[in-house]
Amino acid sequence: MRQAFSGQVDTTLSEELERQRLEARRRTLRRLNPGQIAAFRSIWQRWDGLPILESTSVPVLEVCGVTATGPAPAAGR
Repeated sequence: MRQAFSGQVDTTLSEELERQRLEARRRTLRRLNPGQIAAFRSIWQRWDGLPILESTSVPVLEVCGVTATGPAPAAGR
């Protein structure tokens, strides 16, 4: 990850976009109770999207680390 994203593993958003993201998150979390938050968080631990990715005819973007800050890592890394 560090090589793929030039060490930017926490965020690649500008300060303004990160501020907007955090505010949207706060607004959303205020509307949910603790049980709803826990249920939403657990979805990502149980979800297996591999069958969808294997069967879809829609092209799926692969994260390879191509950014404006540097070249993509060599294949196989």
